[in-house]
Amino acid sequence: MAQRKPRPDPAAFKQYAEEARTAPEVGRLLGVDKNTARKWALDAGVDLPHGRAGGVTKWPELSDPDWLLAQIEAGRTYADIDRQLGCAPGTTKSAAAVLRRNGHPIPIRTPGGWHPRP
Repeated sequence: MAQRKPRPDPAAFKQYAEEARTAPEVGRLLGVDKNTARKWALDAGVDLPHGRAGGVTKWPELSDPDWLLAQIEAGRTYADIDRQLGCAPGTTKSAAAVLRRNGHPIPIRTPGGWHPRP
């Protein structure tokens, strides 16, 4: 029977989230599959992206809540940021959602403009 991998400390998952790591990346680091990594992260109160948002780690700016907030405060839209970085439409919006789920105060974009996170 295979030996079970020890579950990391919850603080480790908070660090992975700050680094904008995806569940597949964390799984590779820990030697477990992506579903186990995601479950452990959720148990620790951290929502790791599945990896579909794809570009978050390819474009490190999108992992930096201060950089993204500065872009928003300068009046830029998600589409503007996507074009500047050369990423697919929706990548910035997905990255903002991940940062929001992990406790960063990224405002929400609506047709009426930017609004603070409720």
